[in-house]
Amino acid sequence: CRYFVGVLNKETGKMEVYDAEQFIMQPILEKNGRIQNSVSGTMKTKIVAYVIALALHITDFQVDLTLLQKDMKLKESRILEIAKAMGLK
Repeated sequence: CRYFVGVLNKETGKMEVYDAEQFIMQPILEKNGRIQNSVSGTMKTKIVAYVIALALHITDFQVDLTLLQKDMKLKESRILEIAKAMGLK
């Protein structure tokens, strides 16, 4: 299954579609050899919330959070926490 990402070009006002594989996040190595995440925890939460909202719109407002949780490599409790914060039941 392939995923695509749509990005709105502010200059042209048109939607540009990219293969989602181009957007894989890679860790950044610091000089001391430690790994630094390139995406903060807050940003990860925001991304998950956007993915849930997008999935709801695409699937007629019914989403299996278990599938999203596995795809996004999250703990079940974390995705449920985000969903509850969004007002989902």
